[in-house]
Amino acid sequence: MPAWYGVGTALAPLADTAAGLRTLRRMYRDWPFFRAIIENVEMSLAKSSIRIGRLYLDLVPESPERDRMYSLVVDEHERTVDAVLAVVRAGELLDRHPSVQRTIRLRNPYVDPINAVQVELLHAWRDPALDDEGRQRLRRPLARSIAGIAAGLRNTG
Repeated sequence: MPAWYGVGTALAPLADTAAGLRTLRRMYRDWPFFRAIIENVEMSLAKSSIRIGRLYLDLVPESPERDRMYSLVVDEHERTVDAVLAVVRAGELLDRHPSVQRTIRLRNPYVDPINAVQVELLHAWRDPALDDEGRQRLRRPLARSIAGIAAGLRNTG
């Protein structure tokens, strides 16, 4: 699960009320531990992409359960973005850190295609007709796609 999953569900009941939002904002302002959690979640959200996640969904066989689970992830992403933005009083993720925001926006055109290539490599890897020699040929490009995405995101998850 991504670092942000469940945070929106936890914060939304408070963030949706004036008194609760005041409490969350006070905690963010006065409690370094809470501030660090919110800022880590915000960074994780800024690096995430529901659009890219959708590419990986195609690796899972179609089923109502698959689509239901993906909807839960999409809904939680939106709920978490909304709650974090309310707590930090921002219009966009990382508005208070424009250089980091810009860095993430600049890296996406490079990392996004690596994700697309990785999905294709994983499709090929999972092909039941693929023999050991074919799998061996895919091993290095697949490992490089993992390393490229981790390097672009500056973390491994």
